[in-house]
Amino acid sequence: MYGKSFESKYEGSMVGAGVYVFAVWDYCITKNRSGIVELNPKLLAFVLDGDVDGSKRSAEHIEAAIEFLTRPDLDSRSKESEGRRLMKEGTFQYRMVNWAAYDGLKSVAEQREYNRRKQAEYRAKKRGNGEVTPAVMKAHADVQRTTIQQVSAVRHLTEVQTAPARSVADEEQTRAKIKVMGEEFRAAREVGGPEEE
Repeated sequence: MYGKSFESKYEGSMVGAGVYVFAVWDYCITKNRSGIVELNPKLLAFVLDGDVDGSKRSAEHIEAAIEFLTRPDLDSRSKESEGRRLMKEGTFQYRMVNWAAYDGLKSVAEQREYNRRKQAEYRAKKRGNGEVTPAVMKAHADVQRTTIQQVSAVRHLTEVQTAPARSVADEEQTRAKIKVMGEEFRAAREVGGPEEE
């Protein structure tokens, strides 16, 4: 299974909580089923810390991390359940308090796809054709891909132009690279077809 892990967790009130807290929390994100997760400290000590000899030290660290995640956090961005991240519901069963809210957030790729579709719909409506066909979506994606290639070519060209030349041979090589990049940029622009209004 997998889960959505947001970078904001590294900048919020968990900062300084320690590696075990982040490891247990990432385990929860990955292993939960609709916001419910099983957390057995002995199992997690083996899975997360490689505790093969059964020492209690690793399990104690895991228990402390779980306890941290279940206690109120007044500095948490979420005020639901007093900022707790986990609520104990059984011997080893916990509910992730904000699972539904975070699961509902779109990933970057999902957001881009949504924006791409909405932009295509807007342009089709603007042209008087309210229907967005697969062909329209493909054409829109091709234009975006070409734009990305053009931006990439410009960035690379800028890097090549601003790189210091160390010898005559290096300078000739740099000029050759600039020429190739200019040709690639022109080719990418021609592939993009007519520009939209």
